[in-house]
Parts: sequence; C-alpha cells; structure tokens
Amino acid sequence: MTKPPFLLLMPALFSGLATPVACALGLTELEQRLAAHAPSVAFQQQETRIAQSRLTQRQAESGWRLFGSVSGGRTHEIATADSTRSYSNHGYTVGASYPLLGSRSQQRLREVEAQQETVAAGARAALALDEARTRLRRAYVALWQAREQKRLAEAFLSDAVQARQVLGERQQAGLVLPSDAQTAQSWYTLAENRRQAALRSEQVLLAELSLLTGLSPSGLEPLEPPRLAADLKRPANSETTATALARLGLEAEQARIRAQKAPGIEAALTVSVSNSRESWASDQTGRAVQAGINFSLPFELGRLRSAVAEESAARLEQARLGYDLARQQSTQGRSEAEAAYVSALADTEYAREQEAAAARAVTERRLRRALIAGDVQEQLYRARFNYYQAAQQRLEQWARLQNAAVDLARFGYPLVPTPLPLPDRMASTLQEAPAAAPSLAARTQPVAQTAAGLAVTSGAYLWNSHSTLADPDAAVMAWQAAGISRILLGLDGSQLAEAELPVRLQALLDTAHARGVKVSLLLGDADWMTLQERPRLLALIRQLAPLPFDGLNLDLEVEQSKGWPEERAALRQAWLDTLRAAAAVSPWPLAATFHHRHLDSPDLADALRAAGVQEACVMIFSSRRATVLATERKAFQSLAGLPYSLVVSAEPALPVSESFATLGRQQIATLAQALLRQRGAAAPALYFQTWQDYQGLK
Repeated sequence: MTKPPFLLLMPALFSGLATPVACALGLTELEQRLAAHAPSVAFQQQETRIAQSRLTQRQAESGWRLFGSVSGGRTHEIATADSTRSYSNHGYTVGASYPLLGSRSQQRLREVEAQQETVAAGARAALALDEARTRLRRAYVALWQAREQKRLAEAFLSDAVQARQVLGERQQAGLVLPSDAQTAQSWYTLAENRRQAALRSEQVLLAELSLLTGLSPSGLEPLEPPRLAADLKRPANSETTATALARLGLEAEQARIRAQKAPGIEAALTVSVSNSRESWASDQTGRAVQAGINFSLPFELGRLRSAVAEESAARLEQARLGYDLARQQSTQGRSEAEAAYVSALADTEYAREQEAAAARAVTERRLRRALIAGDVQEQLYRARFNYYQAAQQRLEQWARLQNAAVDLARFGYPLVPTPLPLPDRMASTLQEAPAAAPSLAARTQPVAQTAAGLAVTSGAYLWNSHSTLADPDAAVMAWQAAGISRILLGLDGSQLAEAELPVRLQALLDTAHARGVKVSLLLGDADWMTLQERPRLLALIRQLAPLPFDGLNLDLEVEQSKGWPEERAALRQAWLDTLRAAAAVSPWPLAATFHHRHLDSPDLADALRAAGVQEACVMIFSSRRATVLATERKAFQSLAGLPYSLVVSAEPALPVSESFATLGRQQIATLAQALLRQRGAAAPALYFQTWQDYQGLK
C-alpha cells in the first residue's frame, strides 16, 4: 500500500502543534535581555555596586591607623630685667594606633554590616530580576491575548455589514421583532469595542516589552506564541527570592551580634616617635619614643551595655520573625498558586468543551440555513455570537492558565513547554462558508441512494488529507457520492505541526457526522513497535484525544520491520504490545489493519482481544473474487466472533491480479454482492486502499 513514511513527521510533531516562524523571538531570548535593559534591574545593580564600594572602604579603614603632627615656632624669653633671649624650635611626631575593645568592635561591626549589605543588595537585585521576569512573562501573555482578541473580534465582524442589512430587511418585513434586531446589533457593537480595546492594549504591551528588553516595538516582531506550563512534580527549590532576602536579614543580625564586643569602651594602642630641635641650645635635637593605651568609657557603662544588648535582642527577634513570616507567606503563596493552576487547568478544559459545542452549533445552524426556511438566519447570527463569546472565554482561560504557570515559577516550579495550542485559530470558525457551496439537500442524500449499487458497508483509507481538511463539505459530498460511509483519515507532519489542526479536524468531523459518515484516525509506521518509538505514538494519541473521532486504526505493517521474517515471533509480540499500549490511552475504539497471512495464527482472536482490539481490518492483495471470498471465510473462523472488515486495493501501481484499479467499480459491486450472499446480514465492511485511487475508478 502507499502511505508517507511517518518517521519524517516526528521532529515537527514533538516540537509542539505550532511551528514557530523562522527567526521569531521567543520568551527565552527576551528574558536574556532583562538584566541589561530592565530599569528596575539596572537600579538594583547600581545599589549592589554601591554596597561593594562601601565594603571596600570599610575594609580599608579597619585595623592600624597612622597619625602624625608637625610643629614649629620662635620664642622670646626675658633673661634678666634688662635682657631677653630669642630662639626657634620645630619638630614632628609620627605614630600608629590600633583600636582595642569597643573601638575595634565598632570597626569590625561596620565591616560586617557592609559585607551583609553587599549580599543583601545582590539578593535585592535577584528579586528585581525575578519581578521583572514575571512582569515580562505576563506582558508577553497579555500581548498575545490582546492580539487574538482582536482577531476574534475581526472574524466575528466579518459579516457585520451583511447581517445588519439582512436584519433591517427582515425587521421591515415584520419577520424580526425590533428588540431582537436591536439585540443583534449590540453584538457587533460589543465586538467593535473589544477590537478597539485590544488594539490599545497591544500598543501598551508592546511599549512595556520594549522598556523591559531594550528592543523597539518593531524589533519585537515576529514573536513566538507563549506555551507555558508548570511541572508540579518537581519544584526547583524550596526558597523563593523574597524568603532568601529575609533569611539574609536574619543572618546579618546574627553576624552583627557576634561582631559587637565591649560596647561603650573606646580604647587604642598607640606607638609614636617624636623629634624636636631648638636653636638656643646649640641646635640640640631631642627625640622620644612612646607607647601607650588610651581608653574612655561613660560613667553609666552598665546601663549603656544593657541597652545595647536589649536593642540587639530586639533586632534579632525582629529578623527571626520576619524570616518566619516570609516563609509562611511563601508556603501559603505556593499553595494558593498550585490551587489556582489546577483550577485553571480544569476551567480551561471546560472552556474548550464549551467552545467546541458552540462551534458545532455554528456548523449546524449553517447547515439548517441551507435547508429550512424561517428564522434560521437569525439563529445563525445568534450561534455565531454565542461562539464568539465562548471563544473569548476560552482565550481568557488560556491566558489565565499561562499566568498561573508564571506565578508557580516564582515559587520554584520549572516552566516546561507544552503543546497546548493558542485558541486564536478559532477565528476561522466565524468565517462564513463559501457562497457557492452546494445546498444541504444536495449534500445529505442517504448513503444507500449514492452507493453505486454496493451491497455492503464501504470505507476507504485516506492518507493524504490536505484537500479534505481544506474543504470538508466537498470531501464529504464526494465520499457520499461514491458510497463511502467510513473514512480512515491519515495526517502528515506538516499538518501535525499546525496550530489550526484541531479546529480543522473538528470542522471535518462535525460535517461528516452531520451526514452520517464515520471518521477514524489512521496511524501507521512499523517503527512504532520499537520500545524507543512507541512512546511517541502514545503521545500523539493523547495529543489528539479531545477530538471526537469514531475510532483509531493502527496500520503498523509488522512485515516492514527489520528482522522479518527471521524474528517473526518477537516482532508479532511487539506488534501486540504496541496495540495494547495504544488501547490503554486511546479514547476511541481500536482497530488493527494487518495482512491476511496473520490469520494462520491459531490464537489470533484471543491475542487481539487481549490487546484491546475491537475490529480487525484484513488486507487482501487480490482482485480475484474467489480468493477474497475464501479469505473472508478464513477470517470468520480465525477471528472467532471478533468484528472484522476486508481491505482490497485500488492502487494503479499494483498488478491487475492484486488491484481493482483496471477492473473498475462494477467488479467491486459484484464482489460486494458475493460477500452479502456468503455471509448475509453479517457481511463484513469493505475498505479500499486508497480513497484517491478508488475515487478515480470508472
């Protein structure tokens, strides 16, 4: 069979649902610019610089100090009653002093305080950076929210002119009450006001991001959408930056008490050398070397020391209480942030379901408008407004969840990327269907009337679904015209990387279900059976789980695995293990496509049931009716009551003995009649490989 190699899809898939625009700025790049450009961070960095300079000053002025003096003069003395004597003198004194007791304690205390202030200034700088980072993240989320609010409003307003005209005409004709028309008019007024508010918010938020990062508003484009989630299972640390700052305050007081000794006593050891010279004494020079201890203390030393001790105890207790309070606030804040995050997760899921229901209502109203006369047009307008409100609510919940993750990051929880898509692509739901679309009556003919004579249920494998998702109406019409009531839908890597994929799939599923066509998700790659690649398959199933597919079909082709057929038993077990793992996480019934050679396994039915398989799709590469009928009989016996379908090929690349490509639909219709005669009402469904090839049959 023909299908794309799924290994090419994996890098795009597991980088998230949306592929970032080339060279787009992400949150990480913006955060790296905070330290150099955020004003609050720069301010605190200068405070750290000042504190470091003060510490250097305190260290330089501590310990030994030099002192000295220089003196000189001329003296006139009365020697006798009739005579005087004059002489000059000059000299100098140099020395060094070292503080003792309280004086030394005061020096050491100033040095310790400078050291602690340096550490605290660094902590405050870290806190400023943390607060700036939170501010940046919130502004980043708010910017995307404003932009998507604008896009939602513009999408809703896309039919405002036409709606106002239609409502006016119907009001004049007496088909719409004036109050109802006025109410509908207010919807568009609300959307326009929200659009204007979103425009203003966008400009304000761009300016804030520019201030924080130093980039111009134009330099902030393009931006990647935020995808923030908190990992609640592994907090990075137990101490917030604010708590660390309080702890540093406590440590500073403890260090201050240790440094404070002999308060109130000032003392110093001095050593000095003096040299003097007098001219009258035959220019004799005098020299002296002195050493001594100077001290002073207040008369009420005991009272002073008691007051100092009381102050130290109070400061220490205050710091301890501050630290305890900071820890309590951190613990309470962490608990509140965790609860808010869990609540946001739950509310986001509720908002998603509400938005999906509102989207389905829009689709249903559009279909009814094409078939039924009356007030269906007004109902469509109301459905569009209800969807706009639901989409707005989902967008708000998305932003709330992002901000809840940002809050948790402040309490030590790491932020991890998430595939959660932006709900902005919901805007496409508000776009009107093409005016030239076929009427509903032409698109909802019963399958039995368009089945081209097929006597059994028929389906098709559709590996390339690009055109299908682009125009669901045309695709479903074509399926019905060909008698196809079941589709196995494949997706490629570029589709899985689109943020719009969930919306497009929802639109297709809504359209198909409204017309009685079942659509199952089709996944196929032999490498998924390995232990290394199997988790990727399970992740993909979980990623698409919210969508209402009718089933999951795994076409794993064990025969394409390395080691076949030499390691047939081990590969068969790996196949069954993979089916079992997929069934455990799939919200849809599981079907397995496999070659008819596996029908030879005596325990096949039990093994498939144990793996959670609810339907077997048996591939038969033969266009001979007798071979197909014989294989069907074998499947009936081998599968022992397990529901099954048959898969035949319409691929032109295969030989005529293996494909119906050259035999045409008439031979397929004859085969279907033969299956009905052989099995009666229990005849299995007949699938074609592939839809595009079957569609081209004559």
